[in-house]
Order: sequence, then C-alpha cells, then structure tokens
Amino acid sequence: MLVALLLVVLALVILYFGDEQGAASGGKRRSINEMRQPFRWIAQRRQAALLKEIESMAEAKDERSFQRLLVLTVDRDSMVGEHAFAYFRDAYYGSPFKADERAMRRLLSALEDHDPGVRSSACEVLLWLQDERAVEPLIAALKDADADVRAHAASALGNLRDPGAVAPLIAAVSDVDAEVRTSAAYALGWLGDARAVEPLVAALKDANARVRMGAAFGLGKLEDPSGVEPLTVTLKDTSSMVRTYAAEALGELRDPRAVEPLAAALCDANPDVRVRAAEALRELKDPRSVAPLIAALKDASRRVRTVAAEALGKLKDPRAVEALIAALKDTEPGAGSNAHEALQIITGVDFGEDGEKWRAWLEENRTRLTGGNDELRNLNDEGHSGTP
Repeated sequence: MLVALLLVVLALVILYFGDEQGAASGGKRRSINEMRQPFRWIAQRRQAALLKEIESMAEAKDERSFQRLLVLTVDRDSMVGEHAFAYFRDAYYGSPFKADERAMRRLLSALEDHDPGVRSSACEVLLWLQDERAVEPLIAALKDADADVRAHAASALGNLRDPGAVAPLIAAVSDVDAEVRTSAAYALGWLGDARAVEPLVAALKDANARVRMGAAFGLGKLEDPSGVEPLTVTLKDTSSMVRTYAAEALGELRDPRAVEPLAAALCDANPDVRVRAAEALRELKDPRSVAPLIAALKDASRRVRTVAAEALGKLKDPRAVEALIAALKDTEPGAGSNAHEALQIITGVDFGEDGEKWRAWLEENRTRLTGGNDELRNLNDEGHSGTP
C-alpha cells in the first residue's frame, strides 16, 4: 500500500514537474499554475466530499456525528470549517453531547494553529460548547498576536462564566485593539463579578463608541449601585447608541437616582434613546416619572408612545387617566391598545377603546380619582367586574 502511494506521488512529480516534451525535445517547463493543478483538484474533491459529509452528519444528530463535526469546524479549508460550524450550531445547539477527548484535543490544538483564521474558529466553537476544559487555553488566547483571536477568546470566556477569567478579562479591557476591549467589556458583564465595576466605569470614557457600549452593557449586568452615577453621565454621550445602552443599563439597575436623568432622556433627539429611557422608567416604577411619561404619550415616535402607555399602566397612578383616554385615539399599532390596557389596570373598569364612555366615566369619578391611592383602591374594588 505504501509502495503504491509512493509510486503515485513519484508519477505526479515526474508528470507535472518535469519538462512537458522531455529534455531532448527542448520543450518549455510547465508553469507554476499548471503544476498546481493536480493539488487543486485533490483539494476540490476533498472539499466536496466533506461538505456532503457535513450535511449528512447534521441530519444524523447522533453523538458520533457530533464529535466528527466538531473536528471539522477547525478544518484548514475555511469553507469546510464555516459549513461545519454553521451546521453544528443549527443541529446541535442545546445538545446533551460533550466533546470527547479527541475532539477537545483537536479544538485546543487549533488555538495554537499557525493560521489565525483557524485559531479564531476554535474560539467561536469553544464559545458554543461551554466546556470548562477550555478556560485556561482561552485565557492564554487573550494574548494571541492576532486581535480577532483575542476578541473571540474574550467572548468565549464571557460565555463560560468562570471566575478565573475575571482578572485576565479586566486586563483585556485595556487592549490596544478596540474590538478586544469591547468583547472583554461584554464578557465582564456576563461574569457578574464586582471587581469589574471600576475598569468598566473607566471604559465608559474610551475613545471608541463600541467599547463604551460594551462598558454600559457590562455595568447594567453587574447591578452594582456604584455604576449608577457614571451611567447617568453617559446618557449625554455623543453617540446615540451609547446613550441607548446607558439608559437600558439604568433600567436594569433600578436605582431611584436615575429617575430624573432618564426623564430628561425622554427628550433625547434619538427615538431609540427615548424608547430605552421609557422602558427604564417602566422598570423603576417611581411616581416622579408620571409627568414625563404623560408627555411622552405625544411623542413623534410610535414606539415611545407605546412604551410610555405601558409604563403608566405599571405605575397605576390616577394622574395618567385623562392623558391615557386621549391616547386611545392613537391609531398606530400598539399605542392605542396599550393606553386601553393601562386604563383598565388603573381604574379597574373597561369601556374598550370608546373615548366618549371613558370621558363620561372620568367626569363622574374625577374627585375620587384625585383623592389618592386609597380612593383609587376603593374605586377599583367597585369596578372589579370589568364594567360599571
């Protein structure tokens, strides 16, 4: 068998590296492209066979196919690797199978491959596997010469959520590459360790907007009150995306100190920021947000109006009733219906979206509505059946 293989190789060398007509004929030597043809043919045949095998393994969904597919995700043929990874994610996401020793050795060795594309692919696969055996190799990959590899390693460590990765990821927040810093900031948020608060607060001032977004995200996930004031300052960031992330993070922190800054953000020039501010106020459920949310029922953006109506329903404050009745006329999807639901919650009665009936009811009960929460509770008890 070995002899036959050697003969084939020798024949290929003679055929494609020798003179085309032989030395005696004085023919021209084959060009480099011509000499590479058989190797291209072999690579193409291999690629076609593996792509077909990948499809069959994805359909099989058994452990043997799972292990084989894992190995192919870090194949040096980028098309094979990309297809294997795509099919792996679709067919085996949430699978009970774990990488066996052979597959894990191949993935971890791929982290040291000479090709940075293979190393990056290994990080992506390890992110999806969530296998604790990958923690230390991924920490080492945070010092890879290639920035893309470092960024993927940081993301994978965030998904693994091992506390041993906190210190290396904090160091990565100061990486020279912005994508690495961004991935590290997101990862620290997922790890939920208080040691990350200070470096993430510092990252809110990074020159790169994506890094600042990641820092805001991370501080929201950490739920540490010391992140509140820096995030309220970030509501005035020059980037609307950063302001959006800051508003969302403040909603997760649920700290009353954020109410007034978020109320001010309801007047932001960007509708996405206004939506996130309204959503955050909905989570805080602070009475101080009633007036700005009532004003937001007239916002130019349907999404802002919709969230504002929902937030007022959660606040259950009778001061919002008249404005919500007016908002019933809003014909854009979600806006009028949310106003109707909020009215039901606040009043305990239901007139559908009939504004005239709601206004008549309001005139009859206005004094009791303005009498405070005790009066409102009594009113709700009386109207609990759904109609007066």
